Amino acid sequence: MKTVKAFLFLILITPKVFSANITIIAGGYPSDVVWQNAATGLGHNATIQPETILDNNAFFSTTDVLVTSSYTINLTPARIAIIIQFMQTGKSVYLQSEYDQSFIGNQAYQTIVNTLGGSFSWLGTVQGVLAPMNVLGALATTPITIPPLTYFWYGCNASVCNNFDSFLEFGGQYFGFTFCPPATGTGRLMTTSDQDWIIQTTSTDLMQNMITLLLTPPGNCGFNSSTISLGNDTTLCLGDHLLLGAGISATSYLWSNGATTAVILVDTTATYWLQISAAGCTAYDTINVTFNPCSINASFLTVDPTICPGTCTDFTNSSVNAASYQWFFPGANPSVSTDVNPSIICYNTPGTYDVTLIATNGNLVDTLVISNCVTVYPFPAAQGITQNGDTLTAIQGAVSYQWYHDGILIPGATDYFYVAQFGGNFNVVCTDANGCEVEAVIFDVIAGLTPALTEGEGVHLYPNPVNSKFTIQKLNPDSYRDTRQAPKEVLRTADISIYNMQGERTTVVHLYHPNSTLPVEIDVSSLAGGMYWVELISENVTLRTKFIKE
Repeated sequence: MKTVKAFLFLILITPKVFSANITIIAGGYPSDVVWQNAATGLGHNATIQPETILDNNAFFSTTDVLVTSSYTINLTPARIAIIIQFMQTGKSVYLQSEYDQSFIGNQAYQTIVNTLGGSFSWLGTVQGVLAPMNVLGALATTPITIPPLTYFWYGCNASVCNNFDSFLEFGGQYFGFTFCPPATGTGRLMTTSDQDWIIQTTSTDLMQNMITLLLTPPGNCGFNSSTISLGNDTTLCLGDHLLLGAGISATSYLWSNGATTAVILVDTTATYWLQISAAGCTAYDTINVTFNPCSINASFLTVDPTICPGTCTDFTNSSVNAASYQWFFPGANPSVSTDVNPSIICYNTPGTYDVTLIATNGNLVDTLVISNCVTVYPFPAAQGITQNGDTLTAIQGAVSYQWYHDGILIPGATDYFYVAQFGGNFNVVCTDANGCEVEAVIFDVIAGLTPALTEGEGVHLYPNPVNSKFTIQKLNPDSYRDTRQAPKEVLRTADISIYNMQGERTTVVHLYHPNSTLPVEIDVSSLAGGMYWVELISENVTLRTKFIKE
């Protein structure tokens, strides 16, 4: 049944094998008939001929494969020359060798190889039963899968690489060889250095695989220049992939990236190398693969596309194949950037704003403009604080409120009003429907009392009320916040600010002169009528009082 399966497979794959003529040179051993049975089992014509057939080339036209079945056949120099001529017609030969390199078959194999451009020499005899004898390479699987040989008595070993496939291995040594001459169109030369495994019919399947290989057209084998080739250096586009190693057959593989698979898929610019091993031989090849951008694509995301006035957003770059970037943010600070992922891009004025990204890589350029990319909400409604006794009231209408005392958050103080428990400075942060915040402040609150408007606040001014100008006449030493500092009428430097009752600063006067002294006159003619705070800060001293503008 197994023979029939092999026969059908060969019909489908290699129709030439069906009608091949196998000529077997008689050696006077049972191996002659074993070879004949193996050949006819594949459907070939197999005849056993005397060794005298090697005395001329008359058999060439009627022979597709020549088998010298015994190591004792008298292979004279003339007969060896005939075998070489036969191989040069493109046909292949099996030449039996044995356990000792001095035998005729061993010497003939070595002579033919070296004559046809190879390099071969036997190493010596290995004694004993060399089993299990492993079958390697194509002969292990084509067309029949072959298990290790269970019998192989003694053997003569060798170590070869270029133009050879070593196909029988035991204990790291090799006892069967196929030689592929480097000259184009020359047939193969095969041997095994023991014929007892054939006489014992240990593996008819292996013999049939050997006949199948000997009938294939001439070709390369072993570790020569064509065995391992990763191809020419190549340049591809970024985003492409390249499969390396396809068609390279070996026992083991080692790649420059540490992979041990037969092939690898690469997509990164690098120099890649592959080292392969088989039958005690190694080979090596390299290839330079370059991936360049063939096109680029500018793309980005806005981390927060809707923000409040005076706040900032970030941008995440998702461009493909770009190497450098130019950003434009009209209406923002900063307005330009060359960062990959710009951050802290701040917008102060409500409105909608475009963003432009120009991505480049060498001569490749792509520009992306996103209109209305960033939306800045309107300013929240203005806020202010009024005091009535100990109650502080903000303007109603905000979504949420949070009160602070001397800069520290007051837990639970989230109404639009707050009843002051302590004196000091208070501010409220109000949030509108867009989540934007506005703040108002009130200074020097005296819990439970209405603060005096003119006296006792540490700075004296007149006239009060005022029409157009008032004069800061003197400082009250009893009201200094830093009691360690003596009062001075000479101001080295001073900042004078005026706030309305909503906590908004309306006027700033900055004094800096080594001999600036009180009194100081302040023009408030541009202010609307109403009540105001005046604040004077000088040398870590802060003084405040109120005045009325008519």
